[in-house]
Amino acid sequence: MPLQGNINHVGMMYAGSLFTLGEFSGGIIYGAAFNVEKFYPIVKEVSIRFRRPALTDVTLEVSMGKEEAQKIQDTCDKDGKCDFPLSLEIKDGAGEVVALVTGTWQLRKMPTGMPNPFK
Repeated sequence: MPLQGNINHVGMMYAGSLFTLGEFSGGIIYGAAFNVEKFYPIVKEVSIRFRRPALTDVTLEVSMGKEEAQKIQDTCDKDGKCDFPLSLEIKDGAGEVVALVTGTWQLRKMPTGMPNPFK
């Protein structure tokens, strides 16, 4: 996320921009790891701990192994939903952690006839 356009009144990255980047990651992992034809995501809880000012562009990496994704989908297929936690680090241009994001997202089984809003 670029610093430009996300600067607050004291010259650092706006806290809301950092939070949005962290929250959005649940959607990114959804599109990359799960069957978007069969499941949809919701966010249940997200928190952020600001560690230091972000004075540069920031990055966030999110990943999930195939086995973990399959286990979540299998549980969701059986139970209709499945929670999955994410713990993420937002880093500045020097690789320093500026914020820690933790949360619980949930994968839900698409009801029959429900239009998929992610198509």
